[in-house]
Amino acid sequence: MFGYVTINRKELSKEDLERYKAYYCGLCDGLERKYSKRGLSLLSYDMTFLYLLLSDLYNTNDRKAEKRCVVHPLGKHAYIVNELTEYVSDMQVLLSYFSLKDKSIDNDQLKDSRKLLALESIAIGLRQQYPRQYDAVSSNYQKILSIEKLGEEDVTTLSALSGDMIKEVFAPREDVFHDSLTSIGRALGSFIYIMDAVDDLKKDIRHSHYNPLKTLSQKDDFSAEVKELLELSLSQAASGLERLPLDDNLSILRNIIYSGVWSRYEILNRKKSI
Repeated sequence: MFGYVTINRKELSKEDLERYKAYYCGLCDGLERKYSKRGLSLLSYDMTFLYLLLSDLYNTNDRKAEKRCVVHPLGKHAYIVNELTEYVSDMQVLLSYFSLKDKSIDNDQLKDSRKLLALESIAIGLRQQYPRQYDAVSSNYQKILSIEKLGEEDVTTLSALSGDMIKEVFAPREDVFHDSLTSIGRALGSFIYIMDAVDDLKKDIRHSHYNPLKTLSQKDDFSAEVKELLELSLSQAASGLERLPLDDNLSILRNIIYSGVWSRYEILNRKKSI
């Protein structure tokens, strides 16, 4: 998907970095096992965060192993799989399906259309297996699409809908942790929408495409306003994270929320994109 919810490598210990890589590769393994090579192309840092979060929260029975793969053909690498690998893999595919729908509308690229067609039947199965998550993603995607078609530039409203789109994906069960997990999902969904708009801004202006930040970008304090919106979303994500009983992966999750998520933003700043 987007890849904004990632680590700050420089501030992770060697042990935590290796642990992060093992979960990342475990999710990759899960996608490949269920969806073959098609699934490999959908792997994202965003869902690795969810995998780390849920595995820690639910005290999963992690199985660590080593293997060679297409990405690492020369030597074996560690990976971690557990009872939630399939759920997170399924959610990765679900969100990728709607992300591809959005890209197909925006860009009308044949490549995206082919990928989308390949996921159609899978999406139908996911709708039956996860009706709560599918309905939240689908209904809010349609709301965003309708508002964007009107040329609406209220990024706060649109990013809130993006948060509502993703929030149920973060909660595999309707249990005592549901509210905290959905609050994290809502906050990160909002953050991702704003970051994606920032990332695409120069290109969208150049090609006369829709972007909710176009008018706001004309203001002198644009960068400050955008950063304030991002900080608000991340403070809400951090609040939800700190309410949960986490231990094994907490230092990595904190690294992502407090530091790693700003990595792409700083890159954009250095490129003077905003």
